[in-house]
Amino acid sequence: MSSDIVVWEWLEDNGLFFAYEPKTSNEIEKASNSHSTVSVDVRHMRYVIDPNTKQQTNRDTGMTRQIRRTVLPCTSAFARGLKWEWQDHRPWRPYAAELVEEIDEAHQRGDNTLNLSLKHADMPYEIDFRNMTQVNIQTHYWRSIRTQHLSGSYASNVTTLPSSVPSPSSSLSKSAQSFAGPSQASVAPQSGSVIGASSQPMRRKSVAWKDCPHGGISSSANSQTQNVSVSEAMSLHTQKVENGSTEVCAVCQNNLDQQSGFGNGTDVVELNKCKHTFHLECIEATYSHGVKGGCIVCPYCNTLHGIKTGDQPAGTMTYSRSHYSLPGYQGHGTIEIQYNIPSGTQYSEHPHPGQQFTTPGFPRRAYVPDSDEGRSILFLLVEAWKRRLIFTVGRSTTTGADNVVTWSSVHHKTSNNSHGSHGYPDPTYLERVRSELETVGVSDDWQ
Repeated sequence: MSSDIVVWEWLEDNGLFFAYEPKTSNEIEKASNSHSTVSVDVRHMRYVIDPNTKQQTNRDTGMTRQIRRTVLPCTSAFARGLKWEWQDHRPWRPYAAELVEEIDEAHQRGDNTLNLSLKHADMPYEIDFRNMTQVNIQTHYWRSIRTQHLSGSYASNVTTLPSSVPSPSSSLSKSAQSFAGPSQASVAPQSGSVIGASSQPMRRKSVAWKDCPHGGISSSANSQTQNVSVSEAMSLHTQKVENGSTEVCAVCQNNLDQQSGFGNGTDVVELNKCKHTFHLECIEATYSHGVKGGCIVCPYCNTLHGIKTGDQPAGTMTYSRSHYSLPGYQGHGTIEIQYNIPSGTQYSEHPHPGQQFTTPGFPRRAYVPDSDEGRSILFLLVEAWKRRLIFTVGRSTTTGADNVVTWSSVHHKTSNNSHGSHGYPDPTYLERVRSELETVGVSDDWQ
């Protein structure tokens, strides 16, 4: 029987993690098991990698990058020996690890296209599997894509940490703490590493249970995100800088000292948090393309500037406890989550304002184990629901139907038994969904 695999990845400047080739990844895994470092050559560059501190160091320049260990199911593209690439003006480039799986899943389903912008507001691209191209939805510029066989196989996930090794910690967000009640002093050690977690050994605190409020949790009082104007968002999150740079604007691909591809302006701004620079008109167009809730997502590194909100229609979330155990979580009960969104009319933030949207499959149910980790994930999902990030309005990737409410970028387990990728057992699911929530700005330490 095929087993899950271990893939080590490094963090690029654009904020995305990319997978090491199997040989290098396996060397890092071996070093991790022996608590040592390893020297590797990657694309003619020499690195020292320390899996214990989750750090890659360039031996020549001293530059460091974050690395992480992920566990992928045996059905994933990497486990099947495949990778996806896109063609730049230079040779073929790999997609980020997360995008590889997303693209491969759509291809496996037989979809004709995959609109990346539905899950990634900063990626205005559509993958066309019929022509094997990536098309920029805004500029219609296209690039070729392809799938290739890997040069080897990734190691199986057969290593188990000793029970004396504490697991990464997680304290609930302020909102979740008040919702969940005070934390208890007891500790439940768990083996395995959390994606993107600190390299310092920490313990996860117990997460107290609190019943779902009567009537459920509303996603929004008036079903619409507060609209923050383009000019207000720019004043909150950018500052004008002198224009004299010959660097390329990551949005329009013109030099910063040239006119913006979205107009005739030459003003350049810097984002306050990540310090990346763009044409003012380009960053305004990027902000206008998404939900105008006041959050700017850097087109280069995906850093969130502000609190991200979505376009999820109004609805109700409820949850409850059951005594049965999910496969793989014997000894724990189950938390049953239910989302209910009625059909309605699309607003200005949706693809077709004024048209009706439908909600096939609702109410929808999802399941997490009633463990400390599962309860922690539940309260993060509550916060994501309040921010309208669980669902969106668009085209279903399963049926192809348009103007329907579909899942957004946070994956849920919709089966409480062994039902392929939608059910259990799946030992890395809670780690993966926590990482997905962190990507949209919902984490244990959000402010």
